[in-house]
Amino acid sequence: MTQHPKWRLTGSLTGRALSILGIMLLGAELVRALERGAHTRLALGEFWYLVDAGSLNGLQAGIQRCLDPGLWDMAFAPLLFAPAWTIFMVPGLILAFLTRPLQPRRIWF
Repeated sequence: MTQHPKWRLTGSLTGRALSILGIMLLGAELVRALERGAHTRLALGEFWYLVDAGSLNGLQAGIQRCLDPGLWDMAFAPLLFAPAWTIFMVPGLILAFLTRPLQPRRIWF
Protein backbone atom coordinates (compact mmCIF):
# COMPACT_ATOMS: atom_id res chain seq x y z
CA MET A 1 0.00 0.00 0.00
CA THR A 2 1.49 3.32 -1.01
CA GLN A 3 0.62 6.51 0.75
CA HIS A 4 0.77 9.98 -0.63
CA PRO A 5 3.69 11.87 0.95
CA LYS A 6 1.46 14.75 2.15
CA TRP A 7 -0.84 12.35 3.99
CA ARG A 8 2.13 10.60 5.51
CA LEU A 9 3.60 13.90 6.70
CA THR A 10 0.26 15.15 8.04
CA GLY A 11 -0.41 11.90 9.86
CA SER A 12 3.08 11.78 11.28
CA LEU A 13 2.97 15.36 12.56
CA THR A 14 -0.52 14.90 13.99
CA GLY A 15 0.52 11.68 15.70
CA ARG A 16 3.59 13.33 17.18
CA ALA A 17 1.56 16.34 18.38
CA LEU A 18 -1.01 14.09 20.06
CA SER A 19 1.76 12.05 21.68
CA ILE A 20 3.48 15.18 22.98
CA LEU A 21 0.18 16.46 24.38
CA GLY A 22 -0.32 13.08 26.05
CA ILE A 23 3.15 13.27 27.62
CA MET A 24 2.43 16.80 28.84
CA LEU A 25 -0.85 15.67 30.41
CA LEU A 26 0.88 12.73 32.07
CA GLY A 27 3.45 15.16 33.48
CA ALA A 28 0.68 17.42 34.75
CA GLU A 29 -0.95 14.44 36.43
CA LEU A 30 2.33 13.48 38.11
CA VAL A 31 3.01 17.05 39.29
CA ARG A 32 -0.53 17.21 40.65
CA ALA A 33 0.02 13.95 42.51
CA LEU A 34 3.23 15.28 44.05
CA GLU A 35 1.50 18.50 45.13
CA ARG A 36 -1.43 16.70 46.75
CA GLY A 37 0.58 13.85 48.21
CA ALA A 38 -1.75 11.26 46.67
CA HIS A 39 -2.33 10.08 43.14
CA THR A 40 -5.49 11.43 41.58
CA ARG A 41 -5.81 11.06 37.86
CA LEU A 42 -6.62 13.95 35.58
CA ALA A 43 -9.73 12.83 33.72
CA LEU A 44 -10.51 14.03 30.20
CA GLY A 45 -13.70 15.69 31.41
CA GLU A 46 -11.84 17.60 34.11
CA PHE A 47 -9.18 18.72 31.64
CA TRP A 48 -11.84 19.81 29.16
CA TYR A 49 -13.66 21.70 31.93
CA LEU A 50 -10.45 23.53 32.84
CA VAL A 51 -9.83 24.49 29.21
CA ASP A 52 -13.40 25.50 28.25
CA ALA A 53 -16.29 24.67 30.56
CA GLY A 54 -18.92 26.23 28.30
CA SER A 55 -18.23 23.93 25.37
CA LEU A 56 -18.41 20.84 27.58
CA ASN A 57 -21.76 21.95 29.01
CA GLY A 58 -23.00 22.81 25.53
CA LEU A 59 -22.00 19.40 24.19
CA GLN A 60 -23.82 17.66 27.02
CA ALA A 61 -26.96 19.74 26.56
CA GLY A 62 -26.92 19.25 22.79
CA ILE A 63 -26.51 15.50 22.98
CA GLN A 64 -29.14 15.06 25.66
CA ARG A 65 -31.70 17.32 23.97
CA CYS A 66 -31.17 16.60 20.30
CA LEU A 67 -29.97 13.00 20.21
CA ASP A 68 -30.66 10.81 23.23
CA PRO A 69 -30.08 11.33 26.97
CA GLY A 70 -28.89 7.74 27.28
CA LEU A 71 -26.20 8.34 24.67
CA TRP A 72 -24.46 10.79 26.99
CA ASP A 73 -24.51 8.32 29.89
CA MET A 74 -23.57 5.26 27.84
CA ALA A 75 -20.96 6.64 25.41
CA PHE A 76 -19.64 10.07 26.34
CA ALA A 77 -19.52 9.99 30.15
CA PRO A 78 -17.21 6.92 30.35
CA LEU A 79 -14.87 8.57 27.85
CA LEU A 80 -14.77 11.74 29.95
CA PHE A 81 -13.82 9.73 33.06
CA ALA A 82 -10.81 8.17 31.29
CA PRO A 83 -7.34 9.55 32.06
CA ALA A 84 -6.71 12.50 29.75
CA TRP A 85 -3.20 11.43 28.79
CA THR A 86 -4.37 8.07 27.43
CA ILE A 87 -7.01 9.69 25.22
CA PHE A 88 -4.28 11.64 23.43
CA MET A 89 -1.28 9.32 23.76
CA VAL A 90 -2.78 6.09 22.38
CA PRO A 91 -4.18 7.53 19.11
CA GLY A 92 -1.04 9.63 18.71
CA LEU A 93 1.28 6.64 18.97
CA ILE A 94 -0.88 4.56 16.64
CA LEU A 95 -1.01 7.34 14.06
CA ALA A 96 2.72 8.01 14.30
CA PHE A 97 3.42 4.28 13.88
CA LEU A 98 1.13 3.89 10.87
CA THR A 99 2.61 6.90 9.07
CA ARG A 100 6.29 6.23 9.82
CA PRO A 101 8.78 6.15 6.94
CA LEU A 102 8.92 2.75 5.28
CA GLN A 103 12.67 2.79 4.61
CA PRO A 104 14.94 2.92 7.63
CA ARG A 105 17.09 6.02 7.94
CA ARG A 106 20.79 5.64 7.32
CA ILE A 107 22.67 7.08 10.23
CA TRP A 108 26.20 6.43 8.99
CA PHE A 109 26.97 7.08 5.33
